[in-house]
Formats: sequence, C-alpha cells, structure tokens
Amino acid sequence: PTFDEYHNYNRVYSQQPIFNRTTANPFTFEERLVFDNRFNATKTKVNGEIVDSWTDVLVNEEIYVDGKYGPVNKVIQNNDIVYFIQEQAVGILEVEPRVQTVATDGVSVELGRGRVLYNYRYINTNTGSVNPEAIFKSQNAVYFIDVMNKSINKIQGADVIGLTDIHGLHSLMYNNLDYNTLKYSNSVNGCFDQVTNEAYFTI
Repeated sequence: PTFDEYHNYNRVYSQQPIFNRTTANPFTFEERLVFDNRFNATKTKVNGEIVDSWTDVLVNEEIYVDGKYGPVNKVIQNNDIVYFIQEQAVGILEVEPRVQTVATDGVSVELGRGRVLYNYRYINTNTGSVNPEAIFKSQNAVYFIDVMNKSINKIQGADVIGLTDIHGLHSLMYNNLDYNTLKYSNSVNGCFDQVTNEAYFTI
C-alpha cells in the first residue's frame, strides 16, 4: 500500500459484535428509582432571568449522606446553617464553605474548593424524625418531634438538645407517642409563634 493507504482505516478487519453479553440480575436485586439520601445542587438563582436556574441541575454537584440512618425527611435552613434530618440522625450540609486567610503580602484571600456541595457531617446519630410537618424553626433554633425515641428536641448551632426530660414531659410523651401509629403520619405537626415566642406541637 501507498503511504496514504497505509494510515487509513481498513474496514476489512472491522466487524460489529455478533452476540450480546448479558448478566442475569440476582434474585435480591432491586432497582432504585428514588434516591432518598442524595442532595443535588442547581445553578444560582438570578432575579429577572429568562430560564429559571433552579431547574438546571448540575450533573457533578451531588452528595450522598449515610443511608443506614434512613431517608432524608427534611432539609431546613436556620441562619447560615443548612440542616438535614433523617429517621435516626441529624446533620449539617456544608454549602460553599469559605475560609478567609491573609497571604504573605497582607491581602485577604478566601479559600474554597469551587463546589456548591462541599461535605456533610453528623451532629447526632441517636435521634431524628419521620414527620416532616413536625420540623420547624425559630429565630435561633430548629425544633422537631422524634416519635421513635418519644421526645421533643431542639437543634441549636451544632448541638441537639432534648427538651422532653428537661421540661418534665417524659411520661406524657411515653404514653402518647406510638411509633407504629405515627410513623410518616400527617397528624404530627408543629409551628413557632413569633409573637409569643413559643413552640407548639399537635399530635
């Protein structure tokens, strides 16, 4: 062959596959259509934009929390902290964290990783909530009912504080909260009254 023919693609030695390889799924295989422990990030919302940026989900901006604590039942923001509450855990989702430092020339520099979803960390793995309607926030805290542990809790900063025993409600909660009845039930609700500065729960 000539020099040009030698470097051309020779179709004589090419062939499409004549059989398909398949593998049988094991009998315990279950196809997952709902990823209840995954967070996805979108583009930043801009006022007056033609296409809503919240509908543009970024492909590589996803993070999975530990699924052994159950599905994520609520994501709630209080001040600058984003909390996620699972069935048996409470955690903080770190969104675009920035650390400010001073360089050698005296100029302030912000350090980051360039990702929207940076990391997550658990602040308590002994309590959680299965009732999203019973998770709400005040000015400085987030309140929720844990029907599994039969308790009322408050998230303040990076701490989860149990309010049931502090305020003498242990017997009341123990006698009136049944996990099997109230699991994922809409009858467990809560709200915060800004005027009286009180948290209300209904069961």
